[in-house]
Amino acid sequence: MAGRCSRWDLFVAALIIGLALVAAGLVAEPGTPALAIGTTGLTFVAIAIVALSVHWRHRRARRLMEVTLASFVAEDASPTIATDFDGEIGFANAAARSTLAVKPGDLLSDALTDMFAQPAAELYRLQNRALAKGSARGDVPTPRGRMQLSVHRVGEEG
Repeated sequence: MAGRCSRWDLFVAALIIGLALVAAGLVAEPGTPALAIGTTGLTFVAIAIVALSVHWRHRRARRLMEVTLASFVAEDASPTIATDFDGEIGFANAAARSTLAVKPGDLLSDALTDMFAQPAAELYRLQNRALAKGSARGDVPTPRGRMQLSVHRVGEEG
């Protein structure tokens, strides 16, 4: 997504700032707050390392959840797709891959564009209801009849 900072970008920025402050503390003239500058830099480095560690643990837990979901719905005849909060597909079962020609990394709204009008708006509405209530369902008119969409919150973050 253009224009957005990823967690990796934030980690790199904190690390660079921290290392720059450490370097500034090391080369500072006597009589300046060199110790404070260096300590601030080390704090930035430590925060970056802790944040990266938390991010890796979160990714590993999310991947385990995706593997469990995939094994549960892999052979289901109904198209089943798991996305992140932004709608990026992380998993699509065989039915979804053949019906919608989707793959991990695609946006769900893009995959549904040819099926009905304004899929992003409909997905947003269903996502908000699912975040509030745990699940949501909606019937969407298509040129070939009605399509039923079901959205479920999976995990703490949805």
